[in-house]
Amino acid sequence: MSKKNKMIKRDIKALRRETINTLLNKYYNIYMDNFEIEGLDAEPIDYVLRNFWALGTLAAFEIEIADEVGFTTYAAQKWNMYDFPEEVELINKRNVPFIPKGPQVVNKDVVIGWIQSNHKPIKTIVDFYVKRIAEVEMVINTNLQLSKMPFLVAVSPDDQARAEDIIDRILDDEVAVFTSLEELSLVQALATNTPYIIDKLYGYKTSVENELLTYLGIDNADENTRLLLDQVNANNQVINTNREGFLYHLETFFDKCNELFGSKITVKTRAEQVQSVYTQANKGVNGGSENAAEGSADNGGTNE
Repeated sequence: MSKKNKMIKRDIKALRRETINTLLNKYYNIYMDNFEIEGLDAEPIDYVLRNFWALGTLAAFEIEIADEVGFTTYAAQKWNMYDFPEEVELINKRNVPFIPKGPQVVNKDVVIGWIQSNHKPIKTIVDFYVKRIAEVEMVINTNLQLSKMPFLVAVSPDDQARAEDIIDRILDDEVAVFTSLEELSLVQALATNTPYIIDKLYGYKTSVENELLTYLGIDNADENTRLLLDQVNANNQVINTNREGFLYHLETFFDKCNELFGSKITVKTRAEQVQSVYTQANKGVNGGSENAAEGSADNGGTNE
């Protein structure tokens, strides 16, 4: 492989890495900014959400000298008959003095929680979608680069000046370019014939991104997409189920912390519950109507 080809290959790999990292940062920010936690300072909030993103689980313990709740990762030591940890070892990554050592009994000494019912990290599913979106981005980039390819004009060195003169006159927007038949033969152009499919690729990318936003519990209604009423409401139901699932697990975790450690931690999502198109329509003048609901569906199910 030539040195130039190796450089091109490296550039493509670098672009792919940059694309994946950019997308991951984008959806990480969406996830982090969707939750509002009260009763904790900014740093523990960041730590809790960051670890639920990356690890899917976390342990809470009481910092007795400060009368507050601390959080850290853990390693399970014993399980009960239902495969849930009942004894864990807290991981003291930064060697701080106040993290308890030795076996800790779950729901007595510590509280452990998960962000999802499958006990997996948020990032696991986000990675799957990000890789798909990145692949589409790479294809879009390839198609865009191919669309930049100029026409190829085959001429001999002796005829190059005359050919350039004709092309300059064409590119100068002259309405008619008069030339001899001999000179015409100098500029027989070879087009690349690259099909333009960026619009279709972008549409597909948007649909994959919307699937990811649905998973994250974020409304992703597209005003430009015509959907049936049932399709809009079914998607809204999935969005709400995912959103409420995250919220339920966080509330369960913090409620147990409040019960065991006397803290007052609450959590809510900034994204509001997505209502059905029929419900939105009936909030209109005079209670709305069935026709209004159908009209909302034709407008892509937007929450107007």
